[in-house]
Amino acid sequence: MDMDKIKSFSLAHFEKVVLAGIVALSGFLVYRGAQLPDFTNEKTPEQLTQEANTVKLGIDDDHTEQIIPERKETSADSIVARTKQLYKPVDPTTYKLSKIWVGETTGDSVIRRQDPLLLPPIDLRTMGVVCAIAANGAREVDGYPLAQLDGADDLEVEEKKRPRTRGRRGRRGMDETDDMMMDDGMMGMMGGGRRGARRGDDEDLKPISNRRFDASQSLGYTPTSTGGTTNRNNFPQPKIGWFIAGTALLPHREIYEAYELALKDASGYDPTRDTPLYYDFEVQRADVTDKSVQQLNEEDWTKVYDRSLYTKIADTVWQGFAPEIVPEDYRDENITTWIPPVLLDDYSHFALHPRIPMLSKRELEERRLIEDEKNDRSGEINLENLDFQNDESELAGPGAGGGMRGGGGGMGYDDMDMDMGYDDMYSGGGMGMFSRGQVEIDPVDHKLIRFYDFGLYPSKAKPGRKYSYRLRYAVIDPNFPALAQAQPTTSKLSPDVAQRVMAKVSEAKESGKRNFRLWSEWSEPTLPDSLPTTYDAFAGSVTRGSVRSYTLGDRSVPVARETASAKVLLSKFDFNLGVRVPVMIDEIKEGGVLSKTAEVAEVIDPITNMIKKVTDYEVKSSISVVDIDGGVSLEMSEELTSPGQMLLFDSTGKLSVSNDIDDQRPFRVYSFAKEKEQHEK
Repeated sequence: MDMDKIKSFSLAHFEKVVLAGIVALSGFLVYRGAQLPDFTNEKTPEQLTQEANTVKLGIDDDHTEQIIPERKETSADSIVARTKQLYKPVDPTTYKLSKIWVGETTGDSVIRRQDPLLLPPIDLRTMGVVCAIAANGAREVDGYPLAQLDGADDLEVEEKKRPRTRGRRGRRGMDETDDMMMDDGMMGMMGGGRRGARRGDDEDLKPISNRRFDASQSLGYTPTSTGGTTNRNNFPQPKIGWFIAGTALLPHREIYEAYELALKDASGYDPTRDTPLYYDFEVQRADVTDKSVQQLNEEDWTKVYDRSLYTKIADTVWQGFAPEIVPEDYRDENITTWIPPVLLDDYSHFALHPRIPMLSKRELEERRLIEDEKNDRSGEINLENLDFQNDESELAGPGAGGGMRGGGGGMGYDDMDMDMGYDDMYSGGGMGMFSRGQVEIDPVDHKLIRFYDFGLYPSKAKPGRKYSYRLRYAVIDPNFPALAQAQPTTSKLSPDVAQRVMAKVSEAKESGKRNFRLWSEWSEPTLPDSLPTTYDAFAGSVTRGSVRSYTLGDRSVPVARETASAKVLLSKFDFNLGVRVPVMIDEIKEGGVLSKTAEVAEVIDPITNMIKKVTDYEVKSSISVVDIDGGVSLEMSEELTSPGQMLLFDSTGKLSVSNDIDDQRPFRVYSFAKEKEQHEK
């Protein structure tokens, strides 16, 4: 039989082969079972019952002799000796617990209250500042030295006489020439005409009297008529503000999370008490003129300022505050000191911190939503690939989209928690809940700490000395608050916190005052800084010196035949006048020292905006011009030149760069460029 027939037979009779195998296996099992012994021959019910009864009787018998051997009595086994052994103390170190057990108390929680971790301030930055500020102290409106100076001379600008022309009859039967004559006559009667102007065919002069500074150019504070809460009769006057300004970051989000970790699940949680309530801060400085910051010891640090002292200075010395430029989300009234009432100049360079946003959280969120909407709208849609027949989307009900495309999806809400509605987010449910003693859904990362060290007020910083600073802040102790009625019971406190609080309670009973401040650790010290000089130099236009090129091999080497020169506005803060006094240096070259005696220096009175003059005024600085660059004609236009800049070296040993782009505003303001341009037209 060949293989093909075998395969055909197996396929045709496969079921029969399987059935035959099963029958053979069954027969084998029956055979094996028949060979086993009969169970009933060895184990019968009567036999098993008898064996069980025998075992039961054996259990009830006394087997003491087989288990416990016969004891031989000794003196060590006497009752007295064994009793003494039982009363011997056990070594407790073996059973000592790492945490002491505390019994349960009634209440909604058995978790003990801890002290929150108060992280120190970070990223401290300082800079020296000199400026004019509005101060209290004048007994009259003009009762300060600057107001007593004479007004600046009138500007004399040449003006060509308008040619006479035969006028046309107007609609009211009057020549245009007559109109102009009447206008001049009326202006003269009202005191607003060309006072003192000569009329004639020649060119005449147009004097401008009672010159005033254009207040729209001011970037500083505008004082009011009176100021100060200590004495309402104190009128504002300009004074020199000379200080080292500092900013730091308070890690608010991390502190808030530390509060939640220590108190949120503990017994007696109250958000009005158990969220960060910043109350005070301290500023310490150390003199590092003759040593490095790393060599400082604890004895080198001296407390110079706290919130109470800043408040007294602001109330008695300053006349108001400059407008705040930090959004409310990122500051706290008890740790972000007010901005001094800086006059005329920009104060943002020392009042801001680069890591603090200039927009509020709401404004940042709105901007993000607008950007998301723009990105959604900028996407291209291929109409050929849209399947309108099998689209499973449904029409939104009336008002479901709130007027926004895609029911809000186009405004970037897909990435937001939709359990919180839009109204909740911007009102009491989310971003709006940033008041003190409230639960914050999304705390900001940082809040700003702002501090000053003044050179003219108490705890004076000395010029020429270098200082390092460090900070710490205080919160209202959540476990020992200002009000005794709000204090948690001792049973709700953890053992170490209870011990600390009980010491404060005893101290309060003796002194009659509650020390409710809970202080953070000190921050890392700042880099050294010092009071600045009272001189400023603002770069003007640069005139490039003559240059001749020589060929050296394959190269063309430019050689300066005459050095470049620059126009500089030099200014000095006068302590007597209380303002900046500017003088113009028309030309200064490399290696020159910025000093000049001006026959007449024009000064802005920032209280009245009147322009005053001071004669024979000397500004003698020690600022040296190390290098001058710029003034090169640009390829795009011969009339345009590259920005001018100067490398300066001052008496404190600092190198600085001034350029005519960054200095353009102060240069134009204190040289009265806008006023001159307007009257030259």
